[in-house]
Amino acid sequence: MASCSGHKDNDGDNGTYTPPPAGNTVAADSVKIADDPNNFTYKVTIKAGTNSAAYGVYDVIAEWGPNTAASQFTMPRGGEKLKPLIKKGTAPYTYIIGFHYGNDKKTFYDYYQVSGNKGMIEAKYLKAYSFK
Repeated sequence: MASCSGHKDNDGDNGTYTPPPAGNTVAADSVKIADDPNNFTYKVTIKAGTNSAAYGVYDVIAEWGPNTAASQFTMPRGGEKLKPLIKKGTAPYTYIIGFHYGNDKKTFYDYYQVSGNKGMIEAKYLKAYSFK
């Protein structure tokens, strides 16, 4: 997981996360695309947007080699101040965006999925949560 230099990082598990300024990376991960003669990578980046601090809306950039797709997701109602995290999914070229909640730093709450494949990048919500 990546954090922005010059920005005070906080875990946000208790709903106290303050995102960096718009355009800065919150989290990112990448993997080399297997059997690719061009040595391309698949990368997913979560970036703070103009509505991240107020509404928990984040930008997602997915890159499959030279191809780029952009999406947005909104953190759950009442969870706008939780920090979005990213981890590899079980399927190839899949990343799961989620969060920790409260004092439980072991449980990762799956929330949003970004998957890539040759000629396709897909993003979708996995589960719904509400903290209000």
